[in-house]
Amino acid sequence: MAEVEYVNLSINGQAIQGRKGQTIWQAAKDAGIFIPIYCYHPKMPPLGACRICLVEVEKTPKPQAACTTAIAEGMVVRTESIIAEKARGGVMEFLLINHPLDCPICDKGGECDLQNYAVDFGQSTGRFQEEKRHLGKALELGPTIALDRERCIMCQRCVRFGSEIVQDEGLIILERGAESEIGTFPGKPYISQFSGNVTEICPVGALTSRTYRFKARPWELKHTPSVCTHCSVGCNIEVDTRLGREVVRFMSRTNDAVDDGWLCDKGRYGYGFIQSEQRLRTPLIRKGASLVPATWAEAFDFIITRLNEIKGQYGSQAIGGIAGTHSTNEELYLFQKLLRGLVGTNNIDHKHGSFGSVPGAAIPAIHTATIEGLETAKLIVLVGANPSARQPIVELRIKKALKAGAKLAIIGPSIKALDRFAAVRLPVALGQVEAALHASLALLSKNGTAKGLQSEALKNSLNEAYNSYDAGTGLSAEVQTLVGLLEGAERVTFLYDELTPDVKGNQDLVATLARLALATGQLGLPGVGIGRLVEDNNSWGALDMGITPAFGPGYSQTTAGLSYAEMLGANGQTPLKALLVLGANPVSHLQELGLSGDAITNLELLVVQELFMSETAERAHVVLPSASFAEKDGTFTNTEGRVQQIAAAIQPLQGTAPDAAILLELAGRLGADVKTRNSQGLFEEIARTTQLYKGLSFNNLGQEGMLRPLEREAQAENLQIPDWLQNATRPQPEVLIGTANAELEQALEASGKAQS
Repeated sequence: MAEVEYVNLSINGQAIQGRKGQTIWQAAKDAGIFIPIYCYHPKMPPLGACRICLVEVEKTPKPQAACTTAIAEGMVVRTESIIAEKARGGVMEFLLINHPLDCPICDKGGECDLQNYAVDFGQSTGRFQEEKRHLGKALELGPTIALDRERCIMCQRCVRFGSEIVQDEGLIILERGAESEIGTFPGKPYISQFSGNVTEICPVGALTSRTYRFKARPWELKHTPSVCTHCSVGCNIEVDTRLGREVVRFMSRTNDAVDDGWLCDKGRYGYGFIQSEQRLRTPLIRKGASLVPATWAEAFDFIITRLNEIKGQYGSQAIGGIAGTHSTNEELYLFQKLLRGLVGTNNIDHKHGSFGSVPGAAIPAIHTATIEGLETAKLIVLVGANPSARQPIVELRIKKALKAGAKLAIIGPSIKALDRFAAVRLPVALGQVEAALHASLALLSKNGTAKGLQSEALKNSLNEAYNSYDAGTGLSAEVQTLVGLLEGAERVTFLYDELTPDVKGNQDLVATLARLALATGQLGLPGVGIGRLVEDNNSWGALDMGITPAFGPGYSQTTAGLSYAEMLGANGQTPLKALLVLGANPVSHLQELGLSGDAITNLELLVVQELFMSETAERAHVVLPSASFAEKDGTFTNTEGRVQQIAAAIQPLQGTAPDAAILLELAGRLGADVKTRNSQGLFEEIARTTQLYKGLSFNNLGQEGMLRPLEREAQAENLQIPDWLQNATRPQPEVLIGTANAELEQALEASGKAQS
C-alpha cells in the first residue's frame, strides 16, 4: 500500500494536516470545521455548481469553491471572513430569488439544508421584489418520486446519482440557463430500483417520496437504527416512527463497509407489512376444519400437551423443526436449542443452498470476500449469480469497482444491468456453471499458472479434463479470455449464488470454486476470494446457529437428522408426527423441491410462528402471531458474515410477541431453567458457546456491526490446505463449453428472466 502524503495548511487560524489530493472541504471536515454544501456529495466527484461553499484563500484574487479546490502546502483558508461571508450571502440570495415560501407545508421543512443555511448565511430581508417563477406542483416523475420544480436549486445531485452511481438512465437537465429544470428522458418515466435515493440526497424539498408526502413533520419523528431485512446485504437504515407508534419511512444510515450510504427501493419503501391489516393478532387453534382465536395460555397448553404425547408415543425423532431466514440469530439459536436440548431431535433445517463435498467446518473459512472488498478487487467473477435482482446494492458496489479500474466476468445467464460492463461473459446455462469453472481450472493447470495445486492426482485429473475438452470442440475464446484475466489479476473476487449449486450439473460447484480460488492465489485472502450471495437477510445466521441437520451452532459436529425435503416427505408421506415452524412457509416450496402430495396435512401437530397467514399456517394446528423485526431487538448476519444489531422501533403489535419470547415460554414449559430472557444475554451465550462468534458482544458490535472473527483473521499465508481441496476432481468431457449461438442466447435470456 502506497504511503500517504500529507499537506500542511491553515483553516481559520488552525494548523491542520490534510492528505495530498484532498479538497479544502474534505480537509476541513476531517478537522471538524464546518463548510456548507449543496451540490457536493461525498460519494460523487466534485462539481462546484452551487458555490455555497465559497471560502477565502489567501493570495487568490476571489473566493474559491471549497469542494473543488485542492489543498496545497502552506495554504491559508478562511471560512468565516468578511469576504467569505459576503460571497456566501450573495449565493444564498440568488438561490432564494425564485424559491417559494412554502416551508410550512414542505415535506423537507425542519430538515432542509436550504432552510437551515438561509438562517445561518442569508439576509433577514430580500431585495427581490418581482414575481417569483410558478410551475406545476408535485410533478410525478415515476412510481415513487414527485418533483416540485419551483423548489429546485439545480444542485444536480440527483442527475449525477444516475450518471455516476447507478450509471444508467436516470434524471436529466432539461432546457438551459434560467429555464433549466430537472426531468426525465422524453416519454420515459423515472423507473429505477434505486430511485428513492434522490429524495434523500436532495438538499431541498424538490424531490419527495410519494409514500411519505404530508405524513409527518421531522420533529415528530423518532429515529431508530436498524438493518434492512429485504435481502442479505444488510443495508443500514433508520426506522422513522411518528410519535413512537407508526412507521412512516425508512431512511439510509450510512455504513461504508456495507451499503455505501445507499438503499434500493425495496428496502426503502418495503415497510407497509409492519402495520398491515393482514397481520396475525391473536393465537389460533384448530378445532375441526377451522382455526379459531385462542388465548396465549390455551395455545401454549395445547402445544406442550401434544408434544409430550407425541414424544412419549413415537419418540423424539418423530418431531422436527423448520426455521425461516428472517429470524434473528438469537431466535434461531433458541429454536435449535429447544429442539436439540429439550425435545431431543436433530431434525432441524431451513431452505438453503448445498455445499457438495465441502465439509461443514470449512464452509465459513473459505468465504472471505466482503462487500467493501469488492472495491479492492481487480477482477470480479459472477458465478451463476444475479446480484441486480437479489442483492441490488451489490450491483452499485460492483459498478463502483469497475469505475476504479476493476474488470468484470460473468459466468451464467444474462444479467441485464451488468452485461454491458463485462470484460468477458461465458453465456452458459445455470446447469453448466460448474463445467465452465472446471474448464477454466483445467486450462490454468495446463498453462502451468495454477499457483496452489499441490496434489499430483488433482493435476492429472485436470490435465485429463483439458484433453477431453480440447478433443471435443476445444475451449472457447471466452474461457481463454477468462483464464487470461485470472492469470493477470492480483486480487479476484468470486461471487456465486447460494442456490446455483442446487441446479443439476453443479453438485460440487463450491469445491470447484475453492480449487479455482486456490489455483489463482485468492483462497483465504481477506476481503476477496470466494463470496456467497445468500437469499435472505439472515440466511448465513441460520447456518451459523446450526439450523441444519448436518451440524450444530458454529458448524460443530452433531448426529445427523432429517433434511428439509425429508421432513416435508414425498408422495404425501412424512416420517414426522410433529413439526414446529419458525417464520417459514415450507408448503410453498413443495413443487420446487419436486415433492408430490402435501405430507404436512398428515402431521398430528403443526405449530407455526408467523406474521401473516401463509399456506403452511393454513394447515397448522396452532398458529402463534409473531412480531416483526421493527418490534424486537437482536442481530442478523449478512451475506459477507457481518453481524449487525437491530433495535425495537415500536412496541409489538397488540396480540403479537417476539419469537424469542415465544420460544423461551415453550422452553420453560418443557422444563428448562430459563435464566436469560433478553437478546443481549442470548447473544452473549452464543458468543461464549460458539467459536465462530467468539469475541463478539452487543457492546462491541457498534452501529456498523463486525465481521465474524474467522473472517477477520483469515490470512492466505496461514491457510492450511485441507485434503478435500486437493482431491482429484471429476473430469467432465460430456460438457463442452462452446461459443454461444443465437439459439443458446435465446435460451439464456429466458433463463435469466426466470432467475430474476
